[in-house]
Amino acid sequence: MSKVDPKKPLDEQTRIFEIAGRRFEIPLMYIDGWPEPGEQQESILLEVIWPEMTSIWELENRAEYDRVTKKERRIGWILLSDPSRKKSVSDQVSGLRRRLIKEESLGVHDGLERHYWYHKRPDGPKLWYDAHLERDAEGNIISFIDCSPIEKSKTPTCRHYFDSNGIKFKISYNRKTFFSDWRDQRERAINLVNSFEIKSKETLESEK
Repeated sequence: MSKVDPKKPLDEQTRIFEIAGRRFEIPLMYIDGWPEPGEQQESILLEVIWPEMTSIWELENRAEYDRVTKKERRIGWILLSDPSRKKSVSDQVSGLRRRLIKEESLGVHDGLERHYWYHKRPDGPKLWYDAHLERDAEGNIISFIDCSPIEKSKTPTCRHYFDSNGIKFKISYNRKTFFSDWRDQRERAINLVNSFEIKSKETLESEK
């Protein structure tokens, strides 16, 4: 991230983006990768430290960086996308299900349907996703969380897909540490992104 100048105040290094009609002034220290030139973007990837929702550039020293990234595994990402360019959560789940050879339902826990999804392999079905579905009162899928099976990875990750206020989110975090509070992680991501939004004079007046 050479675009960040460590000699200048981090909160003064920002760039303005527009995604799905919403405008944001985002500090460069959060941005992972190199967005396209211009304000309008199809997607933006942010890197954060869970659960504080701060940036690695705000860590004090290398020892703290190593603790957060290597020992505690608290680095995660927030991908923001224009919903008009992406499939809905329901369509995404339907597409994934068409690729399954086997699905095992494990009931509902903490508001989420849990399923084991299996891929076809030469030696038989192989666990692909530990999938969790959230539905609204009408039964529509409103968010989808896929998690790496704990037994398959030293640091299993969860990826949560949902929509909020006209923008599609994909957030990722350490499963062992943060999945049990999945609602809080979603709220933290939404609040962080909302804090970057540039509000119109009309919106500010209506909020008074």
